[in-house]
Amino acid sequence: MPTCQGCGFTYQDILQKCPYCGRSNSNLSSGTASGFECPKCHSVGQKLTSIQDTGVTTIEGTVPVRHDYVDNKGRVRGYTVQQKTVQTQKSGLAQLFAPPPKPALIGGSGCLLFIGRLIVWSTMTSTALFFLAMSQSLFTSIKQDLQSDTLSMIISIFLYGFIEVLFLAVCGGIIFGLLRLHQYLARKAKETSEKATAENEARQKAWLVRAERWKEAFYCANCETLYIPGETWFQPKQAYSAFLDGPKGEG
Repeated sequence: MPTCQGCGFTYQDILQKCPYCGRSNSNLSSGTASGFECPKCHSVGQKLTSIQDTGVTTIEGTVPVRHDYVDNKGRVRGYTVQQKTVQTQKSGLAQLFAPPPKPALIGGSGCLLFIGRLIVWSTMTSTALFFLAMSQSLFTSIKQDLQSDTLSMIISIFLYGFIEVLFLAVCGGIIFGLLRLHQYLARKAKETSEKATAENEARQKAWLVRAERWKEAFYCANCETLYIPGETWFQPKQAYSAFLDGPKGEG
């Protein structure tokens, strides 16, 4: 990287002027910037990373902040202190050519699956406990009927047996249906998770391509064109997003 002969500041060799004092880059006239020319007007542009670095200004200052309180006599009093503030300002080009943001990841359905499983297993447990309670109640009733006459005892045994089988069938059907529902929820959660993973990978790859092009890109202020050295394809600054997608992103 060249060192400015005027102020001693070191900067990137593709800049036309020193960003600190404005002195012309002597390396450009000697031909060391060959290969960085704009394919449209053949001027040497400025790298987007350099625009981002030199276009951000940090301003520090203080602002008055008032604090109120109530004294021991019930009167409202106050005092003012100077609070330090730090603000960051970007130039127009730095804002326009901001680096592509990293994509947000798409979450799976793990939470929904957990809630679904909780409901399914809770219902299954409640059904099983209900069946056991009803069985215990029927068994108690049969024991009492065994002390009655033979005919009543036989009728009670058949009746309670039928009710027991009916409860068993109903509770078994409910549990079987809940198990099938659990399998369905697990399958849908897996499909959703796989789809989210594939989408996240696609977004990550697209972002890496855009980030890499952003690091290599130049902006020619002479014709307001974005380009990458070695490529014949270029775009106006208004098409910044399409430019980051590359030639294949057109149309």
